[in-house]
Parts: sequence; structure tokens; C-alpha cells
Amino acid sequence: MQAAKPDKTRRVHNIPGDRSRDKPGYKRCPQPGQSPPAAGRGDEQGLLPRCCANSPRQRLAQSVPEWPSWPAKSTFWPSGIPTVPDPTPTSEFLLNTEKKKSEARPGPAPCDRAILGVGLRPLADDAPFGELKSRAAGLRLQPGRPCATTLPLDSARGLCPTKGPAVKIQVQQSELARALTAVASVVSNKTTLPILSTILFDADGDAMVLAATDLDVSVVTRIEGVKVAKAGRIAVPASRFVAFTRSLGPDKVDVKATAEKVTVSAGKARFEESLMAADEFPALPKVSDDEAFTVDSAVLCDMIRSTIYAISRDETRPALQGVLWELSPGSFTMVATDGHRLARVRRAVNLPVKGERKIIASSAGLQQVLRLAEGSETVKVFLGEHQLSFEIGETTVHTRLVDGMFPAYEQVIPKDNSQRAVCDRQTLADRIRRVKISADRVTNQVRFELEQDSLGLSASGTEGSHAEDELKVEYGGEPLVIGFNHNYVEDVLKHMATENVVIALERSDAAAIFLPGEDASAGIDESDDLCLLMPLRLND
Repeated sequence: MQAAKPDKTRRVHNIPGDRSRDKPGYKRCPQPGQSPPAAGRGDEQGLLPRCCANSPRQRLAQSVPEWPSWPAKSTFWPSGIPTVPDPTPTSEFLLNTEKKKSEARPGPAPCDRAILGVGLRPLADDAPFGELKSRAAGLRLQPGRPCATTLPLDSARGLCPTKGPAVKIQVQQSELARALTAVASVVSNKTTLPILSTILFDADGDAMVLAATDLDVSVVTRIEGVKVAKAGRIAVPASRFVAFTRSLGPDKVDVKATAEKVTVSAGKARFEESLMAADEFPALPKVSDDEAFTVDSAVLCDMIRSTIYAISRDETRPALQGVLWELSPGSFTMVATDGHRLARVRRAVNLPVKGERKIIASSAGLQQVLRLAEGSETVKVFLGEHQLSFEIGETTVHTRLVDGMFPAYEQVIPKDNSQRAVCDRQTLADRIRRVKISADRVTNQVRFELEQDSLGLSASGTEGSHAEDELKVEYGGEPLVIGFNHNYVEDVLKHMATENVVIALERSDAAAIFLPGEDASAGIDESDDLCLLMPLRLND
């Protein structure tokens, strides 16, 4: 006996004005109020239209609204599955539960689940995903994947959420601007990781935490007294958001984040910016309490300021791009060098360390500490295995430790330069600024000619330019001529905050030591502040 041939007919909507319903091989779907065709072999093979109430796909939905009123003309995919454009802006969503990867589909880019004829009433913009799921039970939507809808993407917000949860807060503009200023300086606009150009907002309870990182330095700050209507985490691109917030007046600022955008409003002013996925933001370092100490903010800032100018800019020598910390129970020393100059600062500080410890701190992190610690009384320093953390009020700075070996700088510092000249620091700086106008643009050399109670300065350029000047100094040694890079000398004078400066010399081809005026009679090893400068070969 010959097997019965399967029913290959397809049923479509009985849409008025649609000529496709009259094509051979198609059967009409029932009109509203009519009974659907009985289930049969065609249904088992998926030949019934997806809108048919008797289709098993249709029966997945627990609650199906009444049959929608279709427009006069329908659109067909190549597969024959009908899709219907929206008749009104408030029409219902069409969800897709059929995977069709092998066939090209016109219209909006569908997700893995195509259109199922289940009507959904429109949801509010901030409707949770759970509400949508409960209104179309049995539909397995995939969060994070775009959905094909008959409405614009903005109207389908909440259908396939791709961002974090909604956030709604109110905060004083002055507090928000302060926090943004604290974290925004580490945000990089030139990065291969777009998430690093954002600021992380984490609102919970009555406080909000802001954080930013470039993977080497992280800054985290906290704002108390925030009115949090909806808690959550969002990642906001920093550039325009920070600029707009700073421009606002001293008033309350409302920050509302939906699934894809953040809105800042204050009075009549309003700003919108797209969000990025907060779960892509790098994990922030944690503070280690194993070794921690508190230091006076003025002392720490002075030590950083007196050394960081001497770091190297050579990326092939990462150890010289940081500042060496030498820690012992009663002493705290910082050293920086670039191979042409060296700065060392030492202070008596009681540290809770066992024995001696040497670490190399990132100069970028110390710059952030120097910026944020101004005006504060104390700074708490946490010594970790691979990082340093600085707690400054409500703000914490995390900076990585630099790998590498710092050179044995003690071997470079001369033990005793017997010839010493004492002069007024500001006067010497003014004379160098005047003479350097004629200095060679390549070597930046300025000649120092020391004689009895006199220091002559001169500079000559390759184009025949020449300048010279002289100042009185306290000097009783042998006449000596030595050359220095005027930029290096100016850096020393700028960061040595004393009225007088001591220049300890030995020969024209040996390193010179610059000391504070109060150490004129002290040994070089006894001075807590010193800077070493290597001389330049003198021009003929």
C-alpha cells in the first residue's frame, strides 16, 4: 500500500486585501471569532502558520491576547513565515521563537529567536525583564541578545536587556563634582579597552562609590548622604559626563540610568549619554592591612615632590620610571634617577615594618597621591605584595609596584666634595633663566666659572649667540669651570625649598652635589636632602 503523502499546504492569515491568501497551496487561517483548523500532520511538521492559535508554539504562551487587528498588507519572509508591520505606535510586540540562521531575513536584524504571534502589551521603559517574562511564559528570551521587534529599539527597551540594572539617585552638585575630579584624572581617552574610558558608579543605601582605573592606577572615592531611589552599578563614559556635571550650578543633581542610557538633570538642564556594560569594568584592588602606617600629608607630599622630577622617561628602563622606597623601622627614604641626575630624600618616620624593605612605586600613582593629598592632614599607606594603597579621606588610590632592579645608587654619590659654594637659591635661578636664552638647543649647556666669592654664568649657541652674568657666592676654593644642563639645575632649585643652596664640587669631570643651605658644613651622607648632577663636557 502506498503511504499517504503529507499535506504540504501552508496556512496564512486571512488578511483583507492580501492577494497571497489566494495563491495555490495555501489555506486560510480562521477569521477572528472562528475556530482554528484541527491539528494534524501539517502542524507536526511546523506547516501551520506561527500565528495559528492551534500551533504548539502558540500554546507555549500561558496568556494570549485576543487576535490582533492586522493591517491591509502583510510582508513575507522567504521561508513563508509572515511578519506584520506595526499598525500603531502602541501596537504589541512580536517575539521570535523560531531559529532561522540559514535564511536571509528582511527588516530588523533578528536574534536567535524569530517571531511568534503572541501579542504583548507595551511595557514601560524601565520595566524589569522578569515582568516581560511573566507576561509571555514559556518564551525563552536570552538577555544580552538583540531582539527583532516591530517597534523601534528605544520602544523595545527592557525586552532584551543588554546593560546593567536601572539606577536613580539624587546628589549635591558640589559633592558629585568633587568625586568626579578625584577619579577622572586616571581615565584614559586613548585606550584599546573602551571600558577604561568610563567611570564606575555603584549606588547603594545612602552612599555612592565612584571608581576609575587605567589598570596601573585605580582611584576610588565615596559620597555620603546620597538619596538612592534605585541602587545599582553603571559604567558611564567620562569625558562629556564630567564636563557637563562640572558646568552645573550648586544645586541638587538627579541621575537616572535606564537599560542603555544615563540622564543627568538639574533644573532645566538635561544631559544624556550612552552606557557601557558595568560587568566589563575591571575588578578593583583590595586594601591589604598587613603592613600599614600613617604619615603626615605634608611630609609625604614633600618627599614625593622632591624626588619625582628626577625619574626617567625611558620606557625601556621601567625601574627608573618609578621612585625607590627604602623602609626601615625608623627611616623612610625616597630615591629617583634617570642616569643623569639623582634625587634623594630621607625622613625620620616610625614604620611598622620588620627589618628593611625596598620597593619601587609607580610615578603615575604617586602623582595622583600628590594631587589628592594636598590639603589633607594625614595619609594612611598600605604596603601590599604587588601594590601600594593610599587612603586620603574618602578617597583611596591603588598603584602597582614596578618590577625590576633599581641601580645601586649609593656607589654613585661622592663621599666628600671638598670645594663648596654657597649662594642665594632664587638669585641663582634668576641668573640661569637669563643666560640660558643663548644656550645650545641640543646640549642646553651653561658654564659655571667659580672664583673667589664669585660665580660666573655663560652660555653660547651654535648661531653665534652668547650671554653671560655673574653673582656673589661664598667660595674660597680653587678656580673651577664646570658645565651643566640648565634644565636639570633649574629643577633642583625649584624643588629645594630653602633660602640658600650649597654646590659641593671636586673636579670639572666629577659629579656635583646640591644640598640645602643649612647643610653647608655637614657631610654628604648626613644630609637628608640632596641632588646629584652629572656634568657636561665643556664646549671649546
